[in-house]
Amino acid sequence: MLIKERSEWSNAPLWVKVGLWAVPTRNAALLYEKGSAIVGVASFIASFVFHDFIFGTIMLGAAYMYAITVRWVDNKGLW
Repeated sequence: MLIKERSEWSNAPLWVKVGLWAVPTRNAALLYEKGSAIVGVASFIASFVFHDFIFGTIMLGAAYMYAITVRWVDNKGLW
């Protein structure tokens, strides 16, 4: 469980706070990361047939954001 009331959390960078806003647990963050990656890859593949699906690849950026924020919180031990 991410305890956002702890004093260590107040020292977290803004990108970490925004990246994990409304994410209750580490498992939820990992699930969002995997889901975003799957949607991004599926959108990329579908964009070869349906060209508008290329915009769904933005989810790959979201997956990367979840990955680096989870790693940062893991390294700081804030879970």
